[in-house]
Amino acid sequence: MGTSAAYWLNLQQAYDALIVEFKSDQELEQERVVFEKIDYKYFRNNYMLPDLPRKIDEQIERIRRFLDIATLTVLKRPDMAARFRSSSENLTDEYFGLQDKRSDQKSR
Repeated sequence: MGTSAAYWLNLQQAYDALIVEFKSDQELEQERVVFEKIDYKYFRNNYMLPDLPRKIDEQIERIRRFLDIATLTVLKRPDMAARFRSSSENLTDEYFGLQDKRSDQKSR
């Protein structure tokens, strides 16, 4: 009768898992390159991240959690700083009511 559908589904599932693992390994390698430019000691000393000597992958995970990002590779995007700056300025203006003060100063 041939090969069962369950066999092919299991084979596909194993293949998909292997692809995900491969992509995850590639992503981790790219994150390690980005992490080399980050001073983990700064975060450890100023934001009380744990001391994890020679545990690069765990340090990467801690930095990801601290920055609330899925991967450090987003930090390589050239527009990242501009987006952060503009969004934080808007948040600051709204949060602290700076827009009202600016408009008051202009009307004087």
